[in-house]
Amino acid sequence: MSQIRVCKRCRKAVTVTRTPDYSYACPEHDEDLYEFETEFADTASLPTPYTNVTVQLVNTDGNAFALLGKVRQAMRRAKYDTAFIEGFSQEAMAGS
Repeated sequence: MSQIRVCKRCRKAVTVTRTPDYSYACPEHDEDLYEFETEFADTASLPTPYTNVTVQLVNTDGNAFALLGKVRQAMRRAKYDTAFIEGFSQEAMAGS
């Protein structure tokens, strides 16, 4: 089972920041967070969407595999673990 870091208050995924002293940010609260204000949570216990990764799609090839590649790259940069990214990819490629 995969785990991601979430805000302790709203239980939504946080993003990694470059702000000194604040390692994470909660997009829901529009607030920077210290590490102790976050926790790990199993993705199975979280509501969808699982992540708050934002992907810029302007000037990107409209091919489904190119779009999936950009999303996977953004998830790696946000430090999601490999198992979670692979699970996401399998779900995204299921069906037509």
